Amino acid sequence: MRVDNSDININADETKDYAFAFLGEFGYELISWLPYLKYLKETFNIKLNTISRPGSSLFYNFSDAHYEVSSDYIGNMWGDEYCYAKLYNKYQQYKIIHPGQDFINKRNIKIENTNWENKDIHTIIKTNNYSILNLDYVKIVPDIIKKPFVVINNKFQRQWFNKYKSPINYFNDIELKEIISLLNKKGINVIYNNFIEKTNYDIIYNNEFKLDNENNINLWDNFTGINEIQKNEIQINLYNDAEYIIGVQGGNMYLPLILGKKCLILMRDGNYIDYLELARIYNAEVQCFYESSQIINSIELNNKFNTIETIQKFHYAKK
Repeated sequence: MRVDNSDININADETKDYAFAFLGEFGYELISWLPYLKYLKETFNIKLNTISRPGSSLFYNFSDAHYEVSSDYIGNMWGDEYCYAKLYNKYQQYKIIHPGQDFINKRNIKIENTNWENKDIHTIIKTNNYSILNLDYVKIVPDIIKKPFVVINNKFQRQWFNKYKSPINYFNDIELKEIISLLNKKGINVIYNNFIEKTNYDIIYNNEFKLDNENNINLWDNFTGINEIQKNEIQINLYNDAEYIIGVQGGNMYLPLILGKKCLILMRDGNYIDYLELARIYNAEVQCFYESSQIINSIELNNKFNTIETIQKFHYAKK
């Protein structure tokens, strides 16, 4: 079936016949899609039907009817056309609205004369038709580690297939041990979060890391048989309670910033401005580092970030 990428221009009353679907990367959804839909709901009180990834119901609490699809629907960037085409058959009761395919999205979506604006997540975020996400409603889960603690997000998967043949943004075992040892010496416990979301495109390599201190926790060793919503609830609670979050470039670090947390990010390759813009909107702090040794130095020196000044430099350069 051919996917319809023509322009959308409908009024508020018509939305009851449509479903807004997002089958791309979680980071794109958090930055661009969710805040637009939330704005439409809050501003026009539209009838909102939505479709997205496993565990996404937690983030679509403002939707009137939300549907989750399996991970094999979830693709790269804005999502894959053939997966959106499958939705046409699966949800025949709705007309499907979804992003286009281009890296800088070219699809025009306008609801009640209100445009979907953020079609490039790697630039300054437009906040005219944009409601920030507030996750205060997320259920509180019991503490699993003694405070103070830091969460370390890690992943070992191939990114940007046109550039690299193996993973580029990750902590190896030696780097992890050095960071964790330093934190423990400072009296800070560690939760290690091997961040993996199953999709139809990522190549994930087996990279198990064993913690050798009982005061540190390998997160998913402690939780088995839970669903994706519970998994998201656990991560949100831990991010909120952590002193700060250390992680690697990718969508795994967008959620901590949306929660207003201080983030130290290992980024050998990638775009800095995504994280700075989320820090600006959600009043968070962020610093990106080329190597783990720089993160270690920053922790040792208790460096303070000047995120606002860095944001101002990017905005000035974009003028």
